[in-house]
Amino acid sequence: MKQTIITADVLDNTEIAPGIFRMGIHYPEAADRVRPGQFFNIYPDADRLILPRPFGVHAADRREQVIYLIYEVTGEGTREMAEKSKGAKVRVSGPLGNGFDLQEAREGAARENRQAPVQTVLIGGGVGTSVLQLLAEELLAAGTEVTAVLGFRKHPFGAEELRKTGARVLVSTDLPQEGVYHGNVCGCMEHYGVTGDLYFACGPRPMLKAVDEYVRTHGDDRALQVSLESRMACGYGVCLGCSTPMLEEQENGQEMIVRKRVCKDGPVFRGDEVVW
Repeated sequence: MKQTIITADVLDNTEIAPGIFRMGIHYPEAADRVRPGQFFNIYPDADRLILPRPFGVHAADRREQVIYLIYEVTGEGTREMAEKSKGAKVRVSGPLGNGFDLQEAREGAARENRQAPVQTVLIGGGVGTSVLQLLAEELLAAGTEVTAVLGFRKHPFGAEELRKTGARVLVSTDLPQEGVYHGNVCGCMEHYGVTGDLYFACGPRPMLKAVDEYVRTHGDDRALQVSLESRMACGYGVCLGCSTPMLEEQENGQEMIVRKRVCKDGPVFRGDEVVW
């Protein structure tokens, strides 16, 4: 399978929190078709940095044909990205992977005999919160009500932008701060009594496991979709470096553990599929 890599213009690259940047890339080939939960590969310029870095899509300006990515500076590749200013060039490919499935949300919201709006709950941790922006916009456009629960170690970011969509936004942090819940996202949901018809989550694997347990306690984890974070090499399913165990139902009705590629088969999976 051939992967198309283009050289695109950086339109913006702003530090929005300590060590956290938001990059806008003019990418007409992708802006019209990217879906929530998909990701893009960024290819470093330095020859010694061979592998691309994957980043979930934060937002898409379809009129201006711009995609936005949020990333944390953690190593040489992301440090190189942080040094790019407006007008710089970046090598990028995407959108890649399978994003969140919104069909059930759309069908539920469109059902004429529904007594109440479909309640969707979005849960994010750290940089994983960034993918919730485009997701919230599409779920709200479909007619669902959205509650977003954002978890951070110390510095919250993106909450105000998300509130502007019309979503209800709750913030939690590991360190005490005024005006936010002190604790993790599951404690925040318990504190505010957050439940929904459908759940969508992205963040560190321990957080996703805890969210899966929360959803099972309050309903059914088949109603949960999780976007897994994983180290990737190619990003489009060839190298198998990001394969992870999943439960798959066989024709005889029994479940079997198989390995699926996070980059190609995911990164979004149902909560009840993942072998935590």
